[in-house]
Amino acid sequence: MERLEEPELMRRMCRIGADLQLTRLLQALVAAALIAGTEAGEGAAGIAEILRAACGLAEPGRAGITPAGVHRMWRVVHLAGIQRPASDAPEWGKAGYRAYHAELERLLQGAGPGAVLPWV
Repeated sequence: MERLEEPELMRRMCRIGADLQLTRLLQALVAAALIAGTEAGEGAAGIAEILRAACGLAEPGRAGITPAGVHRMWRVVHLAGIQRPASDAPEWGKAGYRAYHAELERLLQGAGPGAVLPWV
């Protein structure tokens, strides 16, 4: 507990919390889009913009938390569990998550038109 007074430790803990919250935000956005029946080609650009703004709010003035980084964490934390064979997710849901993953990867990793660059 005495280390909680160390600024660097507190910054690191806050960044970890922000990372977790941003992956949860991305999961909620993709889930809401799927439930609403929004195709990945239509919804991913809006999700990418929301994620870009959220990353800027989480760490203003720094490029530490990027939409691409959040997407990479999301696919490990959430997508892997949804796609595993024993998952309770229906096949249409798994297919929808795969489609959103592919489209977000295209937008956030800088491949193709409309790529979302890190917040500056």
